[in-house]
Amino acid sequence: GERKHPKVVALLNHWRTAEKMPLEKARAHWVRQWQNSFSYIGNMERKQDRIAMAKYELTGDFGFPSDIPPTCGNIIMFDCPDGTALLSKNETVFSVLHWEVLASLLSPETTIVEAAHHHFMERLSKVASWERQGKVCLKLVCNRVENMTEFIASKKPKTMSWSNVPDYIEYRDFHELA
Repeated sequence: GERKHPKVVALLNHWRTAEKMPLEKARAHWVRQWQNSFSYIGNMERKQDRIAMAKYELTGDFGFPSDIPPTCGNIIMFDCPDGTALLSKNETVFSVLHWEVLASLLSPETTIVEAAHHHFMERLSKVASWERQGKVCLKLVCNRVENMTEFIASKKPKTMSWSNVPDYIEYRDFHELA
């Protein structure tokens, strides 16, 4: 059988048994993480996008309709055992999106944050559909990327999601590998 990685199992069990993350505590974590980070607000042309981005940057709220405020924080982001690596500086939901795609999804009524949420949900639905049809196979491997380059190359992937890899290695090292 597959070998289970004890640190991954411990983290998943921690999240599985975690209590509700109070919104105030999550926001305090977010603010500490966000201090001295790059802001996207000044890059927004439309006022509604600047306001939506400011709300996101101040609270970390994402994926909530404007008329339904969140009631708790994200356990996976903010309730981690001691020794778990923190989020990378400047790491946001927008770190893994292409601005050109988001711009193409904008309408006069849609903010950039709403467009990002819509895009994520659309992509997630697509992958879920592929999984139900047996078109994709997911195998989780816990290893250092630099130890996996030959394995990855041997699979001859047409595409690969690297979105979380930079969470664990420096950008310079990642670009050297990629």
